[in-house]
Amino acid sequence: GLQSSDIFLQPPAEPCPSPSCLIAAAPAPGHWSFSAMSSAQLRSLISKAPTTSKVLEILSDRGAARLDVLCATAAVHRLAVLRLRQPLPPSLHAALEQSAPELKPPQLAQQAWALGRLGGSTARALLPQLAARAKALCGGAEGRAPPALAPALASLAWAAATLRTAEHFPGIAAASTLMHMRPQDAANTLWAAAVLRTRAPLAVRLSGPKVRNAWTPRDASTALWAYASVRGAPCTKFLDELTRVVVQNAGRASGQDLANALWSLSTLGGDVAREENLNALAAAAVSSSSGGRATWVLRPQELAFSCWALASCGVHHGAFFNLARVQLMEPSALEKLSTKLSNSDREGDLLANVVWAFSIARRLLQRMEPDDGAFLSALREAILAHGSAMDAEASKRPTSSLHCVMGEGEGDWPRILHQSAGVSVIYKPPGWEVDGRISASGDAEDGAGEGIGTSELKTSPGQRISEYVQSVFPEAKTVYDDLRDHGFLHRLDLPSSGLLLHASSYRALMSMRWQQDALRIDREYLALVHGHLNPGTTTIGGVLVLNGPIVQNANACSVVVHHEAPGGRPSRTYARPIAVLRRPEQGAEDERLYTLVALSIVTGRRHQIRTHLSNAGHPVVCDRRYGWQHLGSDLPWCSWNFLHRHRLAFEDPGGTPRQVLEPLPEHLREALATLQPVCLPGGGHGVSSDDAAGAAAGEVSSWVKCPRPFWEDLRPECSLEMET
Repeated sequence: GLQSSDIFLQPPAEPCPSPSCLIAAAPAPGHWSFSAMSSAQLRSLISKAPTTSKVLEILSDRGAARLDVLCATAAVHRLAVLRLRQPLPPSLHAALEQSAPELKPPQLAQQAWALGRLGGSTARALLPQLAARAKALCGGAEGRAPPALAPALASLAWAAATLRTAEHFPGIAAASTLMHMRPQDAANTLWAAAVLRTRAPLAVRLSGPKVRNAWTPRDASTALWAYASVRGAPCTKFLDELTRVVVQNAGRASGQDLANALWSLSTLGGDVAREENLNALAAAAVSSSSGGRATWVLRPQELAFSCWALASCGVHHGAFFNLARVQLMEPSALEKLSTKLSNSDREGDLLANVVWAFSIARRLLQRMEPDDGAFLSALREAILAHGSAMDAEASKRPTSSLHCVMGEGEGDWPRILHQSAGVSVIYKPPGWEVDGRISASGDAEDGAGEGIGTSELKTSPGQRISEYVQSVFPEAKTVYDDLRDHGFLHRLDLPSSGLLLHASSYRALMSMRWQQDALRIDREYLALVHGHLNPGTTTIGGVLVLNGPIVQNANACSVVVHHEAPGGRPSRTYARPIAVLRRPEQGAEDERLYTLVALSIVTGRRHQIRTHLSNAGHPVVCDRRYGWQHLGSDLPWCSWNFLHRHRLAFEDPGGTPRQVLEPLPEHLREALATLQPVCLPGGGHGVSSDDAAGAAAGEVSSWVKCPRPFWEDLRPECSLEMET
């Protein structure tokens, strides 16, 4: 899962400029007096010092007053190479401050790289002076920089991103020299721009033979990651060239390079996410990290992200998944997957990513490996252990003083319908926002992602479901955890109503998270759609199978693409038409037809149900995004999205199977009552007989008053699909 891009990579290859410009002739042998040496001799001695203590000894003897620009630069560079674990000595700090206004581009590049590698408060204190010097070398303006300054700007950009100091990132200047940078410098500048969310370098159009001839797999995968982090590039041709570099040189790539490239191609989608590209990268990873001639072994994090990337694009590379299963079964690997990668990451997400990837491969991509069952069970135990550890850690923190008290107001309000073993099922009315972060598995619930201020609907202050659970569970730690969606397992969009799963402890949340990512929670809906939804021929015992892959377009809308289109996310929705209804239009000879339909989802792509139904020519009634062309006729009699999650079935953390049903809310029942039943789904379009209308009315009444499981009472050919 990987909706937040900066939870993935380690920093790219560090842009360490060659120190040759700092090295002069070696000093004469014998007893060395550091204070008596010439600047050239001292630089040579520093550059060859074997330990940080030796460098510090030299600096202590020499003193700040006699450290010129080149000596200070050589010293900080050598300490960075040797990874000094303490603050810079005061003499060197003072020398660096004094030398900053007279730095030339080579020394600026050296010092910027060294500060980025050293980190700490000292580096952050010195970096602004380097940024000021870079600006002065650019002429004091934010415009174009001379090409000779490109290496220094690349190092400064890398240091600013490593230290997370966006204010010192030379965005415009770096963008103006990007075409003149070496591939490694260009890749690192793009990486830094993505980390700091600075668009200028990422908007430069790069392309040409230089990419194919000079870029390495590391450089290309780093650049791909940068563009994937901001979800696009200004030139698709450049993406193709970068992808070709990695794919054609996959045998020379490292595990990090291949994992980065897989994640990037999956996130970017489109033509670069072709199945042959993904399979080539997966095959190279298997070849290089397994067997007696293995050159490296993929780290657990790299395996997790790679499995997620392949499954997200609907690609099952059997050998790679088998490799991942074998290597991740090790206890130490599972422990590493429980760790937090960055401040934007949530602990345990990588475990969930692997569960989801293997479950998608088994359910939708025809993976049939008997050993996967034991592996998924091991992942479950690791996830539950992680949840228990989070509960233990949370118990040490004081309970939040923010106890929200909900007042009475107009309209429908949330209600708790079920509680057991730390899990609650809560009814969400339309107009309430399920606030928090989208699930990191990338399998966000239908309708997720539409928050306050969207064009679909605006909520009034206070209509956040998190405030409701804080008022009813004030002692629960999860309700104050925004990174964990306040304890909610999945989401619904604002205009929709229905059931939500909530956990008041982290162990309960992890238990439900494993079930959701393992595709073991039934999520079922009732919807009213435009037109006569006829089961037709693409059915299983009268159930329509809507499984078109889904991609996101530039307007954040979901779109169904052809099965052969690269980058499409595998998705599956089952639709069971219940009855056809009509609404006579005043002053019109014809009449509008609608179908009441039950739905069950396997995956939960963003707006999946609404997208699949709209693509089939039957948008949901009053859908402002995917059925906008019908809004004029919908709004007079139905003011809310006619999509309601009416059933959840799961196993609570205590091991007891649970089922919760919630009939249509009153506002949707009132809208449905304005329609007249016509016939059952297989009936004709014309005027129905009384018997056909009566049968349709009976089905509508049965589902509205007492909803039942989706697969209940269906023909025998549905049994296999239901068991799957």
